[in-house]
Amino acid sequence: MSYKNVAAIILAAGKGNRMKSGLPKVLHPICARPMLGYVLDLTRGLKIARTVPVLGYKYKEVQKIIGEGLKFVVQRKLQGTADAVRCGLSLLGNFKGTILILYGDAPLLKKETLDKLLKHHIKNNLDATVLSVKTDNPAGYGRILRDKYSNLSGIREDKDLDDFEREIKEVNTGIICFKKESLLKALRKVKANNRKKEYYLTDTIGIIYKNGGL
Repeated sequence: MSYKNVAAIILAAGKGNRMKSGLPKVLHPICARPMLGYVLDLTRGLKIARTVPVLGYKYKEVQKIIGEGLKFVVQRKLQGTADAVRCGLSLLGNFKGTILILYGDAPLLKKETLDKLLKHHIKNNLDATVLSVKTDNPAGYGRILRDKYSNLSGIREDKDLDDFEREIKEVNTGIICFKKESLLKALRKVKANNRKKEYYLTDTIGIIYKNGGL
């Protein structure tokens, strides 16, 4: 298992307000170990070519977990996931291939799951591949939107849903593979026109779809 043409961007900048703690979200322990450590193990286990953690809140504390052998970038203003990915891409200027988006607060993600996702994405030469899940209680999660042919057509964040979309049971996990060039083109068109006035990475899916991709 080796992915020499894949780079992972790990989003790990958040404060973790819902945890009611001053500790950065990704440093909260699971079985006495920071959550971010498990995600870093995933990229090492898959032998992904490059890994770029995007840090933000109290980044110097998080840096201690990363160690000295891994370059990271700091998101100075927490303006959303699309902005965080732009920060990560700044260290991948010469890289060509697949960009895998991971989150530092997802410690239970399995290596086998990511392996299947990457293989499907690469084999089919897709612009973007989203890892989704169906749940009976989708409240709080972004919903997967599909066209009349059941093709992926977008992702809508929970706070921006209309009444019909709120009933959708398929949700976004946040884990996405992108063809780098498709991601770059879509990011240029992402606007902060949602209720939180942030730049959502999920908006790139609808942008790519409207441009004939996916």
